[in-house]
Amino acid sequence: MQQYKIKKLSTADLVCEKIQDFIVDKTWAAGMRIPSENELAQQFGVNRLTVRIAIQRLYARGILDIRVGDGTYVCAFALDEQISDLSKFYVTEETVENSGEYCALLLTGCVGLAAERRTEEEADSLKTLCGAFCEACGKAEAPGGASLLAELAELFTELCGMLCAMSHNDLISYAFSLARMPLKEKILQAASASKEAVRVFPLAARSWKALGEAVSCKNAERASVVLREMMEICAK
Repeated sequence: MQQYKIKKLSTADLVCEKIQDFIVDKTWAAGMRIPSENELAQQFGVNRLTVRIAIQRLYARGILDIRVGDGTYVCAFALDEQISDLSKFYVTEETVENSGEYCALLLTGCVGLAAERRTEEEADSLKTLCGAFCEACGKAEAPGGASLLAELAELFTELCGMLCAMSHNDLISYAFSLARMPLKEKILQAASASKEAVRVFPLAARSWKALGEAVSCKNAERASVVLREMMEICAK
């Protein structure tokens, strides 16, 4: 007969769960100061030490921010930061190799949404970032430009992330967060291994500029075509 072990929750665990419930249902919103330890102890019917243990656990998880002399605040959810902290555990040769295919599928699915849903501010930000990428590409082609490879990889990755964010679909943005570090590493490795790969950057920059213009005009069909052409260039 199969045995099922039931997890025993401590009082601190239960307080943790209750605090998280209040955060999830927006009783305590991001940036809001939560009640003091004494107030929580009275509210939950537990001692102050139990509350302190629960708060420390949630602080360690990045859910609460303890400000000495001021109080404890709810942190804004930042998946990118949490995934970045974990990247050393999942960024492997396999995930780096797979990141190109993963991002191609992701961007293909979101580019139309980005063109349809983008705000004017987002369109302007995309154009600005495209301009920065074009400028960095020009410098990379000059003598000694190899030192800019890390910056190029960072900018290219940021462009991909911005396109996902412009879809206004949280799950798409979260999905890209997982690929951010492996993709950046893949671009950097490819550029460092071959001068031919470096020459792809200016071509990609022109594609990003055209893509930014298509998104700015809310031309989803044109944006999809440009993205597909850029992927073909980067795959060579």
